Amino acid sequence: MTSTPAQPRVYSHVDRIRSAGILGLSFVGTIVLFGGLIASIITLMVSNLWAALAVFAPVTAALWVTSRKDQHGRSLSQKALTRMGFASARRAGRTRYRSGTVGAIASGRNELPGLAAASTMSEFRDSWERPFGLIHHPHPGHVVLGFAVSPEGGALVDNHQIDSWVRGLDEALRSFTVEPDVMACQIIVEAAPGTGAKLHRLVQTSVDPNAHAVPRQALDELLQLLSSGAVVLQAYVTITFTTRTAEGGKRSVLQMGQDLSARVPFFAEILGITGAGQVRPLSAQEWCEVIRVGYDPAAQTAIEAAHHDGQTPDLSWSDVGPVAADAEWSHYRHDSAVSVTWQMTGMPQGMWTATVLAPLLAPHARIARKRVTLLYRPIDVAVQNTVAVADRKTGGFLSSGGAQDAVALENAKRREEAVAQGAGLVNFGMLITATLTDESQIPDAVVAIEGMTGAARVQTRIATGMQDTAFAAALPLGIVLPLHRAIGKATAQRRGR
Repeated sequence: MTSTPAQPRVYSHVDRIRSAGILGLSFVGTIVLFGGLIASIITLMVSNLWAALAVFAPVTAALWVTSRKDQHGRSLSQKALTRMGFASARRAGRTRYRSGTVGAIASGRNELPGLAAASTMSEFRDSWERPFGLIHHPHPGHVVLGFAVSPEGGALVDNHQIDSWVRGLDEALRSFTVEPDVMACQIIVEAAPGTGAKLHRLVQTSVDPNAHAVPRQALDELLQLLSSGAVVLQAYVTITFTTRTAEGGKRSVLQMGQDLSARVPFFAEILGITGAGQVRPLSAQEWCEVIRVGYDPAAQTAIEAAHHDGQTPDLSWSDVGPVAADAEWSHYRHDSAVSVTWQMTGMPQGMWTATVLAPLLAPHARIARKRVTLLYRPIDVAVQNTVAVADRKTGGFLSSGGAQDAVALENAKRREEAVAQGAGLVNFGMLITATLTDESQIPDAVVAIEGMTGAARVQTRIATGMQDTAFAAALPLGIVLPLHRAIGKATAQRRGR
């Protein structure tokens, strides 16, 4: 009697949002095109051909620079505006950040730069009496809840279990779409060098002090061997909530903390069925340590050494930012490291399995610290059907009979059917950050990341002109870029930008 092993499940029906305009134009661009044509026709009727061409020529030029797009979907006008915006920010000194006692911040503290500059940290206790921190972003009116998770991995796991975890993730994302105040979710997987301090501390608390010297010496040698060159995989999940109520009012951080204290176990349970392993809320202290190490990786050794000695590092939210940071066109220098952040511009093409991102998540010898951040933004359940129908109509309008358009239209139809049967819709993206110890390592890191994204069939590009913003968005800070207003000039000056 023989049995056939179960084949891995494949997934598809995921597409980039497409514009309903003609010739690749947006809706506004299409209106401008028709407006230019009408104006040209009227000019031709009352004047001559040359006058009509003079009217239509600027419209044609403007539409050409907005519709001419590269492989990443960026038009010539977007590239030009990004260049001008970065040049303006550099002239104004907004790409340079200095904090601390000799910095430009009046408080003399090491506060966070950029979009997280005005954020604050509060701590509460859930219904199980576990401490949990809440980040408050006052400008968009968001609070962020964070969890530390321990993914179980796919080694020696059969396909049925993997399918169960994928269904669990689907259930988790679907539950976020029906939660009225959930705005976004982040899943962060970070591969970082380990110091071995945690392993030493765990072993020392388990060793019998009266044990024989020979096995203790062998254990010490084994610990040294395991600690050298070790890579630690760390994973976090953040959920961003809005403080606004359905009636248009605003809830305070205290009210949000009291409300979420009863909901933290629910979110932990939902995440537990996704293969996240042990799920626990991040305390304010743990969150401070994570962000501090993110901006200054050299601080990891001191923080773990303090825990090894049974002490708690003295950190507050106003001290987790970098002492010095400089945003360059294609990289970001911050304290003891330099980082390059990529953004996803195209999801894996064709049919893909649950392990399609495995090459991207794995550690790499050329990159000291790598962070992959998946960004999910649930679409309100009240408008999901409208969005699905509009997507299907757009697919039908743009279909030219080609194979690619036919597949896109078929996917849109299946999404509409799935939503009608109760499925959820989410927008998603991805950021990848490679953190290095020296700028000379950037070329090798670029080659390594391009190789990993190629293996994962993910299309990416370096987030040029916005490296500081992309770096912050990839950290477990719960920043929702499309909903995050830029900080004002007065705030930027006060924060030392």
